[in-house]
Amino acid sequence: MKEAVCERCGKVFRARMTHGRWPRFCSRKCWSPNPKKKQSYVCKSCGKSFSRLPRGKAKRRFCSRECASEAKRKQPQTRNCENCGKPYVPKRKTSRFCSLECAWKAQATGKNLVCAVCGKTFWATLARQRDGAECCSTACSAPLRESRTDRQLIDNRCEECGTTFKTRPCDKRRFCSKACAYSARRKPGGVDKTCPVCGMVFRVTPCMAAARVTCGATCRDKLAAMRKEAKMVDGVCARCGKAFRYVQHHHSKVQLFCSAKCKTLKAIHKCRVCHKVVRRPFSAGDPQFCSRACQKIGTRFSGGSQWNGGISRRPDGRVYVITKKRYDNGAAKYALHHRRLVEREIGRSLDPNGHPIIHLNGDRSDNRLENLYVCADRSEASRIGFGHISFPRLSNVKQLANAYAAIAKAKP
Repeated sequence: MKEAVCERCGKVFRARMTHGRWPRFCSRKCWSPNPKKKQSYVCKSCGKSFSRLPRGKAKRRFCSRECASEAKRKQPQTRNCENCGKPYVPKRKTSRFCSLECAWKAQATGKNLVCAVCGKTFWATLARQRDGAECCSTACSAPLRESRTDRQLIDNRCEECGTTFKTRPCDKRRFCSKACAYSARRKPGGVDKTCPVCGMVFRVTPCMAAARVTCGATCRDKLAAMRKEAKMVDGVCARCGKAFRYVQHHHSKVQLFCSAKCKTLKAIHKCRVCHKVVRRPFSAGDPQFCSRACQKIGTRFSGGSQWNGGISRRPDGRVYVITKKRYDNGAAKYALHHRRLVEREIGRSLDPNGHPIIHLNGDRSDNRLENLYVCADRSEASRIGFGHISFPRLSNVKQLANAYAAIAKAKP
């Protein structure tokens, strides 16, 4: 660490190098490009002056929450009741009456107003007054709405008969009635087209030339059936073997079943590993396993994608071979390759907790019988390992095989 001088406030501080650079500022406040300065305010509740950091455009009025709550208690906001006109302190922002009695009276009371159209006096409740009631009835309010600038009607000319009709500025009508619109469509000067179904020549308007294909609804339905028949392909049901036809689109897959019944039927399958008979929904391929556990085991069988000849090599050099024994979950058991070779040579199984085998050349992957030495028990193996007994140089597998063969012959 060393003493450094802040580039903003000039203060001397002890600095430590970080990421290969020395700091230039003494604090985060000085490091900020536009540090905020505290402003002085006067509390409106207690009159005490205090300083705070500015918070946007809002001005701070109180020095603490206690002063803010005290000011609200001292000067409660009052409101006049809409029914009786008395001032009261509202409990909610949407409050309009001082009590329930005033609210009930306001619903049944009102005052007389003068209609802006006919000049007739009518009775209006407080709710209707709040909505801006001006007219006594709908008959009087209709001409008032039409007199507004945004509701005024303008003159428009029919393109077919030439008569003038009234429309609003936002209305884009071209004809005065439906009869004129139909007459304009049947007017000569359209586009002649030939129906692809019946061959009849018909005339359509230029705006309908691209969309209209057939002469009528009957030919339209026949054309749709013809297009559907063109997309039909032949298929054979994978369940019952029945031949059927279906519509195949460019984005759909090949349909395997002729009906929903064949699709939902379950077929009987036999697991390759545990030979368990299970029922599964029928599919194009025959499922080979009943569960994921059997699938993991089955992929290691001969012919599987992960089959390695039943041999597993460990990082320490030892070689394991698969056996016919299985765990409770069905997984295959593996055994040391050199122990299996020795057991096959001597004609009997070795004690799994005894008879350690030593590789004479130190290579655990070299499982030749000439490279194996069978110890009598674990104590002999430990004495050889600690150097209490000289390390063997020759294999004793042949001697053990001859000894066990002589014992077998001597038995009656």
